[in-house]
Amino acid sequence: MRGTKCFVAWSAKLKRRLYRLSAEARLEHGGARDLLERLLLRYLDSTDSTLGRFLLSRADEEVVIRLQPAWIASWDYSKRMEDAVD
Repeated sequence: MRGTKCFVAWSAKLKRRLYRLSAEARLEHGGARDLLERLLLRYLDSTDSTLGRFLLSRADEEVVIRLQPAWIASWDYSKRMEDAVD
């Protein structure tokens, strides 16, 4: 896949920030279990949750999509929106 554009407008840890990129995507048919475990530990601090157990139970069926960015642009609206209601 070439020239794939991805947009991330919001995440729990990065509110009011926008990222735009153009990247080449690679599909990998292995390593999903290790990656899922690392992501669960990073964002949920544990693999022992309903979501963690569900994702890990089907890890052998998952495919990793790895992006190699060609360019990245970002915007930070957090100061401008400090008093906005969540």
